[in-house]
Amino acid sequence: MDISILNSRLKSNLVDKGYKIHSIPPHMKFSWRPDILASKGGKLYAFIIRQTDFLPEPLVQRIASMRTSKLNVSIIFCKKPNKTSSLMLKMYGIGIGTLLRGNLIPSRDKIKPKKILIKKTKKDKIKPPKTDVFVSSHQVIQERQITKEIIKELNSTYFFPIYAILVEEDPRYKIAHTKECIQQNLKECNQFLCILSDEYRNEVEKELNASFEEYGIDDIKIFIRSSKKCKTNWAHIIREREIKKDIKYMEYSDLDDFRIKLRRSLVVKMTSICRKLGLSLI
Repeated sequence: MDISILNSRLKSNLVDKGYKIHSIPPHMKFSWRPDILASKGGKLYAFIIRQTDFLPEPLVQRIASMRTSKLNVSIIFCKKPNKTSSLMLKMYGIGIGTLLRGNLIPSRDKIKPKKILIKKTKKDKIKPPKTDVFVSSHQVIQERQITKEIIKELNSTYFFPIYAILVEEDPRYKIAHTKECIQQNLKECNQFLCILSDEYRNEVEKELNASFEEYGIDDIKIFIRSSKKCKTNWAHIIREREIKKDIKYMEYSDLDDFRIKLRRSLVVKMTSICRKLGLSLI
């Protein structure tokens, strides 16, 4: 079907559901240009029409990079999407809908997958374990708050008990007892997430070194900004990890790239935890 007809039908559906349609301003830059830009309840939404039933992952990543705290992105298929594409979109936090016979079914701004499926007998009340993630980074960087937001979103989206542990939010935290509070949190958490930003912080290096004593290799994730300044300031850490070949760090170029890679890394870890228990995350 002609894309202009699909575009018109989708706009009609969105207006009926209370959305306000906007023209796309020339100054707005997108990694993938949306077909429709709309707003509702003070939020902005970008809709992309897809005439096939699948999306290759590189394209999903490009589309996911459009998502910000102010812009939600949804893919509208003209036929029921295949399972692989649906799972990928859920993993990257992209909305999904289907336009069938001129009707939008369903119209969700955010994917809400089913609760974790139990592959055991009804007598076996197996649930995923509470997963506390110790977040180690310079406290003032944006990546730290983004991590907190993404983990909170994954908790509510997948019904998975995962929580971000930030030492400054611990009620036991006091400046005079920072060291003791950090040590206590390191012992109580079961996952460690380290973010190496442009500015070197001795406290972050101490936390990272301590994590090797507290956690297994598979429970430690290191993200590093791919800037020259960052790699210079943390060169000794990078060199040590490359020599030991134990933990692979993940580079990110900017905040959008960080969001995508962090979210995917956490979903993969949650899926792995579920599989060991005979559960299914999605």
